[in-house]
Amino acid sequence: MTRRHTLAVIQWLAAMILSLVGAFGAFGIPVVSAAVNTDGWELEAVACPSGGGLAVGEFVGGPAIPPSGSGSLEIRIASDGKGWFQVRYPQLTNIPLSSITTLQYSTYVETPNTSAAPYLTLSIDLTGDGTPDDQLIFEPSQNGTVTSQTWQTWDALNGLWWSPNGTAGLTRDHPQPLSTYLAQNPTARLASASGMPSLMLAAGCLSGYAWNNWQGSIDNVTFSGGGITTTWDFEPTGVISTAPPPPPLVAGPILSTLTPKPWTTVSPGNVQIAFTVVSPNPITAVTAILATGPTASTSQPLTMQVNGLGTFQAQASTMPSLQPGLYTVRVTVQDSQGHVRRTTWPFVVSTNLGDSWWFLADGTPRRDVIEATLRSLVEAFRWHLYGETWDGQSHADIPTHASLNPGAIHFDGFAPDRYATLPPGEIQLAVHVTADSPLRDVTLWLNGQPLSPEKGGPSETSLAIFTTQPLTAGSYGLRATAIDAAGHQLTTTWSFMVSNDPGESAWFFGNGTLKAATTTRTLKALVEAFRWHLWGISWDGQPHPDLPTHATTVSPAQPLPTWFDSNGQPNPQALSDTLRSLVEVFRWHFWGESWDGQPHPEVPTHAS
Repeated sequence: MTRRHTLAVIQWLAAMILSLVGAFGAFGIPVVSAAVNTDGWELEAVACPSGGGLAVGEFVGGPAIPPSGSGSLEIRIASDGKGWFQVRYPQLTNIPLSSITTLQYSTYVETPNTSAAPYLTLSIDLTGDGTPDDQLIFEPSQNGTVTSQTWQTWDALNGLWWSPNGTAGLTRDHPQPLSTYLAQNPTARLASASGMPSLMLAAGCLSGYAWNNWQGSIDNVTFSGGGITTTWDFEPTGVISTAPPPPPLVAGPILSTLTPKPWTTVSPGNVQIAFTVVSPNPITAVTAILATGPTASTSQPLTMQVNGLGTFQAQASTMPSLQPGLYTVRVTVQDSQGHVRRTTWPFVVSTNLGDSWWFLADGTPRRDVIEATLRSLVEAFRWHLYGETWDGQSHADIPTHASLNPGAIHFDGFAPDRYATLPPGEIQLAVHVTADSPLRDVTLWLNGQPLSPEKGGPSETSLAIFTTQPLTAGSYGLRATAIDAAGHQLTTTWSFMVSNDPGESAWFFGNGTLKAATTTRTLKALVEAFRWHLWGISWDGQPHPDLPTHATTVSPAQPLPTWFDSNGQPNPQALSDTLRSLVEVFRWHFWGESWDGQPHPEVPTHAS
């Protein structure tokens, strides 16, 4: 299915709800006066696609004893049953579906002998562009018995859902848990667009129910995810939230229409690089650079033609001639108040438009790119969490949670070289360390076991430590820690392979085939550690005080993608989605670099 068709299908959701065919009813009637506080909620009566119809919503006291406060939002549908009342909350955007830990609401159905009850819809972005591509629908009657004239609370997060597109096999005839959806769409996020709010409660129009003269109420809507925890209590005076709603957008410029689209592939030749900027303040500066290679190791400034400097909206474009390769655009935009938006996005130039950043069109993995990505992720994360350097140097450009005082300690002369592959046998393990103050202690560990190396050097501030060990085939990690007389301390870690195949590495066999077990272990460790670090999502349900986290509560584990099949064959899409998500979130978390030109308050960042 093409993206255009997918969007069309989603945007005409009402027709699908009726019979998965038809057209959207576009006759909306706002029903809340300006005097009522809705706290970001939008209430509207919409006609069903089959014709007219009327629905009314009103904040009232009762009925009975509501689960929160003394009131609720009462909904009534006319006798023809063709009214559709929507209760929309569009502000939960860019929140990972996997980060949601609570999603529930309470209903009261006044109409006797019916299974019709207010249902819940989430709009989902599957491609990372901030636009809904899919929707998920939770029906109470598919998750229990709807009992009239009593309050019932529905745990939607742990219930059964279906997609109008049947995504991941979630059909209305076969609703399934969100974990099934996430297994195939691990990077799914909440999104909003016109007529497609990130979260919506509704009554009416859903086929299979008699909505004639239906009456019921909604209250006690609770959401927790992406660093946001809020309960909305519907009262006669409007909506009362027990926690702040999602934070407003970070002040400053916003980029859109990134061209080429992030992570896409374009043909060689003159390639348009362009974007649009809007800002609440006049835009004063726009700069861009173009980096090349899997690690963006070389770069050059781009001369952009910018229209609109000094105004609130600008367009920037250029069209360099590009040969096949991997490219990364880095844009910095500043406004008159000094607010800055940094945006980074990659794209591929190739004669085969089926090629991608990490895989060729035929499914062959790009070994150098995958290894470079995994190395940088592992290295940066170790530094960020524990202050362990990968190259023997301190890295002030990357924030760390470790309490570091490295002084002038510096490691070099690694043996074996980082990521080297050597044949089995007697292998020298060594490192050289220097400092401004006399070195008091230097230790060396191999795969978590302490070694007793020899030590020597020309002075107290320059020391080599070395030993020889008989090593068989396998992966090995070395860890060296140096402490000087002034109390400065620095730890460095590096890894190497022992193999009879000189082409083998930690993640690849010599023939270029991905190692399923090792790659899975690495990705699992990265995903689980980062979920804990950002949102407190624990891989085993337990707190991990040894691992820093920005969260204040512990959330249960979320499913992991399936990166390889039972035969060890890679799933290029799942691997690419995970690597992309990690790279994007790392950049935002460390430096506040957006992947789509938007701010991401749902992801903690160390950037100011």
